[in-house]
Amino acid sequence: MNKDRDLRFIGVVDQAGEQEAKIRIFPDFCPGLKGIDEFSHIIVLYWAHLHTSEKDRHTLQVFPRRHSVDYEVGVFACRSPTRPNPIGLCVVELVNVDGCTITVRGLDAFQGSPIIDIKPYIPRADTVTDARVPDWTHHGPPHESIQPDSPSDRTQHMGEMRNEMAIAGITGIMVIVLYCAFTFTSLALFPKPYNPINNWLSDLGNSSYSPRGAVFYNVGCVLAGLALFPFYAGTRRWYTKEYWRKHLLLVTQAAGFFSAFALVMIGVFSEDCPTQHLFWSQAFFVLNLAVLILANTSLITHPNFIKPIGYYGYAVAAINLTLVLISTTPLIEWLTVFTALGYAGLLAYNTFKLA
Repeated sequence: MNKDRDLRFIGVVDQAGEQEAKIRIFPDFCPGLKGIDEFSHIIVLYWAHLHTSEKDRHTLQVFPRRHSVDYEVGVFACRSPTRPNPIGLCVVELVNVDGCTITVRGLDAFQGSPIIDIKPYIPRADTVTDARVPDWTHHGPPHESIQPDSPSDRTQHMGEMRNEMAIAGITGIMVIVLYCAFTFTSLALFPKPYNPINNWLSDLGNSSYSPRGAVFYNVGCVLAGLALFPFYAGTRRWYTKEYWRKHLLLVTQAAGFFSAFALVMIGVFSEDCPTQHLFWSQAFFVLNLAVLILANTSLITHPNFIKPIGYYGYAVAAINLTLVLISTTPLIEWLTVFTALGYAGLLAYNTFKLA
């Protein structure tokens, strides 16, 4: 290495703590502390020694966990210790200087962290009154309560996120499995000739048409509707820093929850209750159309979204719109339901991929 580029540690964190921390400066560098006690605050640059693995140093996007952010930003756009050169920077209150030992308050380093440099905090030079920052920086703990994330904390956080995304993916698959299993069981028990051109799906839940099979179709609607709730809840992991995308996804989730409830009600109020059944069926297909349009609009430009899934989703929305406008053809109902199930499966796959 070029000697001019050598990095020399000038000290080490002997005692870490939220209230007070002690930094020991190596004897060769102690003369550099002269006059530092005239400042109330100093800037400490340290080496985040718990984040020096190859994986950490090759990670370029992270979740700013201290700010409760559920989307990734570049390491150069946040203060994460996981970065190519794990250098930490912290403005701390200088409490005491005793020989080569400095006592400070508000240091966010661990015990054993090597000290790279110390500089005085000078408000005239270090304060920018009109600085522009993203909204997420305004949310999080105050400076003095911030403690660095340990590798195990970060791993636990990432694990929790992956588990949540996996649950959303699994429940998406469950919607397909439950609905298809109960629907085709009911179809097998239907006593009369049945085909999608002449028969509505809801006919399978009519006890007058199918005394033995109706219960299976209705239970399938209830279970599939219940499985949709965690599926839609899991879409929050698609949030990004863009205000419009996050709020559009929130509206998508709200519409999704109502559509899930409507599907449950379709099972509760079968064709044996024609007035209620018609209301909830119409509500479900209108809400399902809204979900398809909103979800695709919010996700089609997402960097991790598989674009062909979005194009397929718009095609499904077109079929659904046809059903809403022309509700006299049972075949369109079949196409709407099963293409929508296909979309749920593809979105579940993409969510797994995101995890």
